[in-house]
Amino acid sequence: MKKVKVGVLLVVSVLILVFPVLNVSAIYYGFDEKIDSAMEYIKNNHKSEVTADIWSLLCVAAAGKMEDPEYSFMVPNISAVDFSESTPDTDIAKAIISLIIMGKDPADFEGKDLTAELTRRQKDNGAFSENSTANSHAFNIIALELADVDYNSQNAVDYLISLRKRDGGYTYDNSSNVGNVDTSGIALAALSFTEYGKSNSKPTIEYLKSVLTADGNFVGKDEYAAANSCSQALAIIGLYLIGEDLFDNTWYKAATALMSYQAQNGGFAYQQGNEPDYFSTHQVIPALYALNKAYENTSPSQPRILNNPKTGDEGIHPAIITFAVISLFIVVACVVIPIINKKNKK
Repeated sequence: MKKVKVGVLLVVSVLILVFPVLNVSAIYYGFDEKIDSAMEYIKNNHKSEVTADIWSLLCVAAAGKMEDPEYSFMVPNISAVDFSESTPDTDIAKAIISLIIMGKDPADFEGKDLTAELTRRQKDNGAFSENSTANSHAFNIIALELADVDYNSQNAVDYLISLRKRDGGYTYDNSSNVGNVDTSGIALAALSFTEYGKSNSKPTIEYLKSVLTADGNFVGKDEYAAANSCSQALAIIGLYLIGEDLFDNTWYKAATALMSYQAQNGGFAYQQGNEPDYFSTHQVIPALYALNKAYENTSPSQPRILNNPKTGDEGIHPAIITFAVISLFIVVACVVIPIINKKNKK
């Protein structure tokens, strides 16, 4: 009997020492599956409603479906004739980003150089228009950095920093005294392209940390602040691009919270209890891509198993099942067999 007790103690010790390690390394998020199910939801439920834009294009690119004709309805048709000196700078910036995603040259697009049109608008203070907002200015920086053209990058970053609120966040139209989650995420994306931008990103990272709730939602203190999938997605995208580990002890629960908005049909709801919708779903898909890339590059520090949107069941990683089987064999070898042998001797 003494040997049996020693065997049980050994099994328990192995479980305590080994299982936490396996639990961390064996987590299964299934982001690829979640992206695919979200794209299927859009195709099956909203194809006739979609107005293709930069966000729908980002979805197609994130899902790896740029060449898939079933999703061509999400790829925008961009024409050079739509751009002139009176076109808002943000529209030009989004066109530049979209063209780059589609593999086209915005500096030589149907006889027009959209990058030159945007860079010539930059003022001495770094802005691209009078009273430029943080949201529009961030897109301008992202466009010119992706296009890899010459412009006054440091002045552009300085102007963006000048729009930052005391709490470290950014607001959409500069009208509020406190930041909001959405614009802060976009601002981080813009700051991520240069070392100078990264070195000035800490206040905004701290802002997002300060508005991260216990359940993993980002909820700001602005007038319209509320837990929702769109704000969640933009915060996650910004944090990923700026280089934060999305699966460390601070941010891991944000991924879990984002998944909670996905319905079994693959769509994402704007808020808990709502029906899924196209706008929320197409804004979340690029965040799922960011989470997937972050998951590939780091080892999650918190054990979590997220629900499968198609079945509602937990996606249990095969390694966990394997470990459970091995543990069962150990218990049988150390406990059950000795007891049987003892009975047989009697």
